[in-house]
Amino acid sequence: MQLQQSAGDFEKRGVGLAAISYDPPATLKAFATARGITFPLLSDEGSEVIKRFGILNTAATGKTLGIPYPGTFVVNAKGLVIRRSFEERYQERATGSSLLGNHASQQRDTDRKDTPHLTLTTSPSDAVVAPGTRFSLWVDITPKPTMHVYAPEQKDYIPIEISLETDESFKVWPPVFPKGEKFFFAPLKETQLVFSKPFRIVQDVTVSLSAPVRQRAASAGATLTIKGTLRYQACDDKVCYLPQSIPLSWTVGLRPLAQSP
Repeated sequence: MQLQQSAGDFEKRGVGLAAISYDPPATLKAFATARGITFPLLSDEGSEVIKRFGILNTAATGKTLGIPYPGTFVVNAKGLVIRRSFEERYQERATGSSLLGNHASQQRDTDRKDTPHLTLTTSPSDAVVAPGTRFSLWVDITPKPTMHVYAPEQKDYIPIEISLETDESFKVWPPVFPKGEKFFFAPLKETQLVFSKPFRIVQDVTVSLSAPVRQRAASAGATLTIKGTLRYQACDDKVCYLPQSIPLSWTVGLRPLAQSP
């Protein structure tokens, strides 16, 4: 259902969308009709494809026998897997906007901050999420002219990093940074890995499926606020400035977990 909400974004970017399930065709057809699913739902009776992908849940028994570990593959035009994400529980799912990453439509709920060294904008990949939703927190950064910050892979310097406050309402995944660019710092005669052009940090989180969070999501107007900190040290062509810590915050709406028809 989350993927259906982003089906238009996938189509605009020339990305195909399909779901594979061990359920029989009749079950999938009934679900698609009830929920208005327009993309293909493929039946893998006997879980033969699931087994070939190596994602069969061998601990499953009874009615769940043959079920895969829940996950998503992103495949390029050459048939190569370029990204994948897997979850611990079948109710957990990545949203379409988070899977599209840098190509997803920008949400309206953004927060902009300016420092002497850079401009940053925070936004969530999705405006409303449910328990079990895996979505992305985006930090879009534009260094000021002549400025750069150190990439995470740069050793012996203070790299840019993001950290989130601990909260039982969500699980935090490792942040994803773009590859740093090479920069020759003349005063030290060193080649360093930095960011001097606009870039995006992607921080995925999964909303908890715990009873308190489900109960909270069932309340009208429920929201989830996630707070964190961005730390960096900026330099220009001649000077390195004191490290900075910038508070970050994202707020999204909470909705109940959808039930099967």
